[in-house]
Amino acid sequence: MAGALLNMGYAWAAAIVAVLGVITTMLVTDDPAGNSTASNVTAIAVTVFTVAVVASVAL
Repeated sequence: MAGALLNMGYAWAAAIVAVLGVITTMLVTDDPAGNSTASNVTAIAVTVFTVAVVASVAL
């Protein structure tokens, strides 16, 4: 039971980190000229990395 709750805590923490990572990455890497392709790609990469880390810890 405690292990399941711990894994749930990891999952919630990872979800929060992923959302904050995406928002922060998009704000920090946003191009003033309006070209946000690099920002979006970086944000997606941060999300995929976070999900992979959580999967490796939780599974």
